[in-house]
Amino acid sequence: MNRSLTSHSALVNNLAASLAQQPVQSPFTVQAAHEKPDQKQLQAPTRAMLLASARSWALQALGTAQKVTGEARTEECDEACAVAMCNLGDIAAMASDMAEAKRRFQESLELSKKIAFEPGIVQATEGLKRTSAPSPSKT
Repeated sequence: MNRSLTSHSALVNNLAASLAQQPVQSPFTVQAAHEKPDQKQLQAPTRAMLLASARSWALQALGTAQKVTGEARTEECDEACAVAMCNLGDIAAMASDMAEAKRRFQESLELSKKIAFEPGIVQATEGLKRTSAPSPSKT
């Protein structure tokens, strides 16, 4: 069962990251030449909608990875938690919520260090640097 949950968590983490990185412009916004003018066009998702959806999926990935307890819990479960926390940090940063981003990166860094998960340490450290850097001044 834990292998299934861990795989599910990894898949959901990937989905969250993909949604967060989607461009706002969508192929649905371009009307095809053969469409009739009175046909309803699909509305492209906004950046806020994509980030909210990505956040929801990342929270689901974190929750799924945290469900596994006891002897069934593996190193992969902890790694999935660290990745989900980093994804949540990236998503918060994209939404300009730097306090939330820093908090999530710090959580990921602490867990990654605890489990000696080097990719998590690197990602969380880079995320903390990005969110702590001074904003470029507008001239």
